[in-house]
Amino acid sequence: RILAELRESLERQTATADILRAIAMTPAEPSDALDKICQSAVRLFGASSVGIRRVEGNVLRAIASAGAELTIINEALPELPLDRSLLVGYAVLERRQICKDDLANSVGDEELARTRSPSGPLGRHVGARSAAMTPLMREGDALGAMVVFRDEVRPFTEEELALMRA
Repeated sequence: RILAELRESLERQTATADILRAIAMTPAEPSDALDKICQSAVRLFGASSVGIRRVEGNVLRAIASAGAELTIINEALPELPLDRSLLVGYAVLERRQICKDDLANSVGDEELARTRSPSGPLGRHVGARSAAMTPLMREGDALGAMVVFRDEVRPFTEEELALMRA
């Protein structure tokens, strides 16, 4: 058990170091750094895809991604409406993380019931089953969101969700 915890801790530290190295190495090209952050997040969270969207007026613009399916979707849908009809918009507007263990099963789930579809256009096209939408905050304002998809039903741990918020 201790060895497993040590291994997990080392993986988190390595991913964090990768993220910091990406930021330090590409100050002139923020999109490269953000793509590397998404790639590290795929490994760190065992995700099928990770994307980052930025608030631009009343839309969420795709600015980085990792995972083939989400990269293709972001090219096809570079803008999503910034409203409560999609989980990512809901997370940004509410300024809080939203995590769904099983997007296909929304029974009794008030947040999913308010959106247009259980997983929205992104999740549906990437075959997502579990998802976490984390607003990217600065001084109390949501500047965008990181979207983490898993293609299997596998709930995110509290530790993983805390790491996404950090």
